Order: sequence, then C-alpha cells, then structure tokens
Amino acid sequence: LEMECSDDDDNDKDGMMDCSDSECCTHPACAEHIMCLASNDPVEVLLRKQPPSVTASFYQRVKFLVEENSVQSYAHMDEYSERRVSVMRGQVLSPQGLGI
Repeated sequence: LEMECSDDDDNDKDGMMDCSDSECCTHPACAEHIMCLASNDPVEVLLRKQPPSVTASFYQRVKFLVEENSVQSYAHMDEYSERRVSVMRGQVLSPQGLGI
C-alpha cells in the first residue's frame, strides 16, 4: 500500500507514484489531482433528466454520458456523430484490484 503520498516516490513499487496511485486519493495532497477526480454516477445523472421517448435513437438515449457536467470528462458534443456512436462499459483496475 502507498503510505507516503507526497514524496515523489513509488513506495509500494506498483508502478504508480503518489497521486497517480489510487491509494493516495484520500490524502489531502491528492484531493484535486486529475487521477483522483471521480466521474458522476450515470444512474444519478439519468435520474436528473427527463427520460428519452420510446422512439429515441441509440445516440439520443446515451448522449447524456457525454453532455456537459455529466459522466465522461473532457467530452465535446461536437466531436460525436449521431450515426457513429457506441458505448463501452468496464473499469480500469490496478494489479491490486483498485480503480485507477
């Protein structure tokens, strides 16, 4: 486990140093670090929105994921084509099974 979160060293030798190691995200020095920012829960985002119509396209049903202040960080709506969109689900985990 990473215990020293502000010494610029990979103390637990897992390849991730300080705030890049998810084990340090609760440390005050890492609270605002880009690697420790969490995405909004998709269910919570959906509950704040009006449900799409039953005739809505796939894109119209999933575009909430990339809208401003939603689930996907750094997404720009103008970069998505309504005809060419897909959704991938999953998690990125460290060798210890912790979220990265």
